[in-house]
Amino acid sequence: MEVEVDEKDLKAAGAELLTDGRRGLRIHGWEIFSSKRSILNSSALHRYFSLSLSRFA
Repeated sequence: MEVEVDEKDLKAAGAELLTDGRRGLRIHGWEIFSSKRSILNSSALHRYFSLSLSRFA
C-alpha cells in the first residue's frame, strides 16, 4: 500500500522525504524508514499530521 504525502504537510511539520531510494522521512534529525512497506496507513498518517500541525496553530 503506497501512501501519497503532500510536500506542504511535510514541510509544515519540519519533515522531508528520504531521497536515497528508501521509503521514509527525516524529521527533527531522525530518519524513519521501512524496508518492507509503509510505516503508517493513510488514516494514521492523516491523524499524525493533523496533530503535528495543530501544535503550530
